[in-house]
Amino acid sequence: MRRNERLLTSARTAGRNFRSMGSIRGASRHRQITVDIGLGRGEVVFQSCVQRLMSWEMHRAAGINVLGESAGVRMNAVVILRPRLPLPPVSAPCKVELVWARDTTAGFRYATLEGHPERGRETFVVARRPDGEVTFHIRATSMPSWRMPRLAVWIVDRIQDMVTRNYLHVMREAGMRVGGA
Repeated sequence: MRRNERLLTSARTAGRNFRSMGSIRGASRHRQITVDIGLGRGEVVFQSCVQRLMSWEMHRAAGINVLGESAGVRMNAVVILRPRLPLPPVSAPCKVELVWARDTTAGFRYATLEGHPERGRETFVVARRPDGEVTFHIRATSMPSWRMPRLAVWIVDRIQDMVTRNYLHVMREAGMRVGGA
């Protein structure tokens, strides 16, 4: 537990590990992920999926330990994300920099902090269209935090792909469990 507290204290004082999104998008090795899926229809599906997203439950159910904030996503929260993998532990400090919850849309965005293996941002959105369809969106822009051998970059990219697939599966399941598609 002490190690986790030291990591969180360090992350809370760390700055973003990039100056701007332009510094990432302009880099030769930047990567963008854009994914949109349907989750079902109606208010019950929307509320269930929003709750799963905004409580960090999506991350936990997708195989990510979330250290730091247990009560839910909130503005300026600092968390350390740790994929549960059969590898040495990877700590990925992030800071929530945008949170919103409206009648038909809810979500948040976090930015990576110093010590994260990547530099970038990731945005998660649950939306309900006028016809009642509920959708989930992920937008991510990132690049390696430091010069890595090609194999290491490939491994980091595969882990990011796996985690993204897990997020989609968890959210699809949340919609289906309450009567979605």
